[in-house]
Amino acid sequence: MKKPVLKENSQYESDVDKLAGLVKQLAGISKSRAAQFIKETGASELFSGSYAICETDTQRAKLLTLRDFMNTLETVRDNQMNKEYYLNSSSKACDYFNSFFTGLNDREYFAAAFMDMSFRIIKSKMVFEGTIDESPLYLRELARDAIFQNCTKILISHNHPNGTTRASAADIEATREIQKTLGNLNIELIDHIIAARGKSLSMAEFNIISPGPDYLLDVGKKLRENAATKPSVREQLKSAGERVRERSVNSLDKPIGNSVHTPVKNPSKDKNAEI
Repeated sequence: MKKPVLKENSQYESDVDKLAGLVKQLAGISKSRAAQFIKETGASELFSGSYAICETDTQRAKLLTLRDFMNTLETVRDNQMNKEYYLNSSSKACDYFNSFFTGLNDREYFAAAFMDMSFRIIKSKMVFEGTIDESPLYLRELARDAIFQNCTKILISHNHPNGTTRASAADIEATREIQKTLGNLNIELIDHIIAARGKSLSMAEFNIISPGPDYLLDVGKKLRENAATKPSVREQLKSAGERVRERSVNSLDKPIGNSVHTPVKNPSKDKNAEI
């Protein structure tokens, strides 16, 4: 009698099981519920604070604390040598806020980085929480925070939980209103970053904001994104070949008439002539 062959779990399944056990230990969420959520939704959504995995407010609070711990640990580790954060370019700003909003996909959030003259971050904080559709902007509170931090420059950012980086008309209008309000306080709005599940958009790169020459723009990024949307040379040649073959087939379907030469009219003399 043959012994039954035991199927070993893959490394991925073992890691999911281990991660689910840690979530149970640290947040009080059942291991089976955590494992099912990770497999169906993905580990990247684990710290979104979704009630699809959290059954109580206490569990959600613990999970969000873990998320803040991981994000802060990553930020400190990446800047351990300099011990200061400088956001003097659109690429640095995009990376910073992509990390800042990691795991926050349940609704829209609005954040700001308050900086000095040299683009050094004095403080960054979550300013407002909005709904899934929009983040309410309270200019008075934002201006008050800017004055309290004694900053001269501000970078603002909000997330798009749906994953699109497209700036809506409302986003652009709100940005210009914020820029006007801060300008009256002699505080410069440098950029507005839209973070969307690892992707990002800099409004300064698209000339919605003019940050000045000291803030470096990653113009190559926009060119690369535009190039990525264009078909390659191979795709263009393939498409052209298909059009040629299609025309050849259509020409074979046409009835063959008498082999009589028909003189071509001069287009300049006949306005209705086809070229």
